[in-house]
Amino acid sequence: IVIMVTPLTSLILSFLCVTFVNGTDDILVGCGGFVKSDVEINYSVIEIKLYTKQGSLKYQTDCAPINGYFMIPLYDKGDFVIKIEPPSGWSFEPTTVDLHVDGITDICTKEQDINFIFTGFSVLGTVLSKGHLLGPAGVEVSLRKVGEDDVLQSVLTQAGGQYTFLKFCSKKTWFTIFVPSQSSTTVVVSNENAPAAAPLVVKGYDVSGEVQSDSEPMKGVSFLLYSASVTQEVKVDFFFFFFFFFFLDVCMLMHCVCIVCLRRSKYLSFFYPYSLSCLFEFWLLLSIHLVALFNFGRSSIESEPALVLGPLRSNEEQRWELQLLEIAAHKKEREERGDENSPPVEEKPDELHEPFRYEFSYWARAGEKITVTPSSKEFLFYPPEVDATITGENCPGQMVEIAGRAGLFLTGQVSPTLEDVEISIKKRGATTPLITVLTDETGTYSVGPLHSDSLYDISASKEGFVLTAVEGNTGAFKAFALAGISFEIKAEDGVPLSGVLLSLSGANFRSNMLTQDTGLLTFNNLSPGQYYFKPMMKEFRFEPSAQMITLEEGQVLHIPITGFKTAYSCYGTVQSIGGDAEQGVAVEAVGQGECGVYSEDTVTDEEGRFRLRGLRPGCNYNIQLRGEGTDHIERALPPHKTIEVGSTDIEGINIIAFRQINQFDLSGNVITSPEHLPTLWVKLYKRDNPDNPFQSVSLGQSLFFHFAPLPREGESYVLMLDTSLSHSQYDYKLPQVSFTVVEYIKNITDYYLLSFKAQRRIPDQDVAQGSFIALPLTLLLLLAVYNHERVIPLLLQLVSQIQGVRGLAQASGDGLPVDEAKRQSKRPKTRRT
Repeated sequence: IVIMVTPLTSLILSFLCVTFVNGTDDILVGCGGFVKSDVEINYSVIEIKLYTKQGSLKYQTDCAPINGYFMIPLYDKGDFVIKIEPPSGWSFEPTTVDLHVDGITDICTKEQDINFIFTGFSVLGTVLSKGHLLGPAGVEVSLRKVGEDDVLQSVLTQAGGQYTFLKFCSKKTWFTIFVPSQSSTTVVVSNENAPAAAPLVVKGYDVSGEVQSDSEPMKGVSFLLYSASVTQEVKVDFFFFFFFFFFLDVCMLMHCVCIVCLRRSKYLSFFYPYSLSCLFEFWLLLSIHLVALFNFGRSSIESEPALVLGPLRSNEEQRWELQLLEIAAHKKEREERGDENSPPVEEKPDELHEPFRYEFSYWARAGEKITVTPSSKEFLFYPPEVDATITGENCPGQMVEIAGRAGLFLTGQVSPTLEDVEISIKKRGATTPLITVLTDETGTYSVGPLHSDSLYDISASKEGFVLTAVEGNTGAFKAFALAGISFEIKAEDGVPLSGVLLSLSGANFRSNMLTQDTGLLTFNNLSPGQYYFKPMMKEFRFEPSAQMITLEEGQVLHIPITGFKTAYSCYGTVQSIGGDAEQGVAVEAVGQGECGVYSEDTVTDEEGRFRLRGLRPGCNYNIQLRGEGTDHIERALPPHKTIEVGSTDIEGINIIAFRQINQFDLSGNVITSPEHLPTLWVKLYKRDNPDNPFQSVSLGQSLFFHFAPLPREGESYVLMLDTSLSHSQYDYKLPQVSFTVVEYIKNITDYYLLSFKAQRRIPDQDVAQGSFIALPLTLLLLLAVYNHERVIPLLLQLVSQIQGVRGLAQASGDGLPVDEAKRQSKRPKTRRT
């Protein structure tokens, strides 16, 4: 049975996670959840703490004692850690939860619970060594259930002989703790850490060693172990413990038998009345069904949509009603005749026998389609309607046959008597109500007829009331008037406090709401029961700080709360050198001197503003940019600013941030002679691609080179000189430099010497060519000497011709036309006689 409390429940539950982003003074998000346990634990001794990634404590709170609920307000985006800190020996999973709060996708903004599950208590004890005050370390201790042989856990003792078994979450279980072959003790775990009944005593230790001779092991060596004083102890406690546990088991058995007997006697004392009541209810229900079946003939059958054909009566009913009329008429005749003193005449109509048949007729046109739909306040019909089409020119006779069966009626009552309670009937598994009715002035309702072959869920609701189903009485509800709480939160000077987060939780209820300018918060439509409230706002302490309250039925409480200022804020901005706002920059306040344990941090908003909350009065803080989260900032001016916190907030702390340059400039000089500069190139390669140059620069007439800016991403490069000089004519070496981009500017000359020297090679190829020509010339000379009589006249004639050509050239060079000079050179020579 589903119980709807009030329509306002959804509005209240919409505040399960508080999210505001309207300014630096508002709560950004609230992170909440539960500490859960299958066994009863004291939630109030558990603390939930919020830390930064650097380990600074941002906030701490306790849990609601009734259900373990907690709520932590977050004022900044960033990375945080939520940690549970229970009493020593208590185990939880998980112990920490990492948060990345971005106001969009984090689990707090998405209103998801952060839960810590209790996994158990600890079993504690000590192992002592006979004759020593301190227990030994490294002794193996085991634990098992009493009466069982399986070892559940084994641990080693720590310094002082202490041992701890973790994660025991059971209801009153006996365990045996023992050191194998030494001693044992018992412990019972219920709802807290369990100390062992007695310390374990180690009465002896194993002695081991080895014998060597010249670093070689020796075998066959016999040993005798002596003791100055040997005492023998008789373990008489075994029978005592055996008898003790036997006695305990007998007592527990008798206790169980007594409880069973008492319960059975209780059942027996109420068995017969309870059974008679059940029989009476069953008989009454059966009689109602029989009456309904008997009255089947008194239902009406209608035909839609043409006209209503009923109420219809069967032939049996008509005959029965006619008999009633005749009996009444006979009685009236006797009264008129004065037969009152005559013996009475008993006349009764014939009994009606089911099933009854209801006949109807309807004159229709040929081709007309009709729909017949029967209805009744007590019966359901199968099928619920029938379609028929008239065909032919003759009367078709009987065309419609519908069977009726008695329906199911759901009845109930709301107590105490409550009118206008909304009762909703749903088919099992359906999402929308099938029927909705209201209770009458007596608080009762009746719904039907319904199909008896289906299952139904019944729910009840009324504004301002909680309605719970009465166990064992289907359809009956008990009503409780809802209660309310009004909180009024003011500062110590009486001014209403806005922005206070108030967490209210009950057994099955939780809500977190922020106060507005009036400082008022009202929670209406609350069920009677216990509630736990806690006001929260950074820099304020509240009285009462937290409280458990009990709401009676229909009660409205008014609770005043006073806030006391305990810390202050520092306001400021972070801007670039050009006056632009620096968004998302991490700013921190680091305590100095005795306040060095305190620190606060935040991030700037879209306008570069920041607010450092929770600064303690009387402390000095350094306001500075935080190292983590400011990788894009190279430096700040001033690097830090020291403030002293008094009794007011501090404003006007402005910081100028210088952004880091995300590019790398590469330049340098080449040392070489000017004649080689036009032939030189400086080429840049990526280390993982040495075949293709990334950039190339020609020196031209300058020794200086400069590359286009490179991305500052930690890439590795190789710088190399190249030249157009041929290796066949010059002898030289090409220097290269490897480096990684981690700085902003790099001048290669400052780190490496880029020098280029080229030396011309000796012309070996000319000498070789002359050597090859000398041999033919020598042969020609020898041939000329041998034929000198013929060779000399030829040489003289050749020389004469050469001189003639030279003279002709000289004449043309003195101003004669070229053609004329040629003609003169062609004139025949005069032979001398």
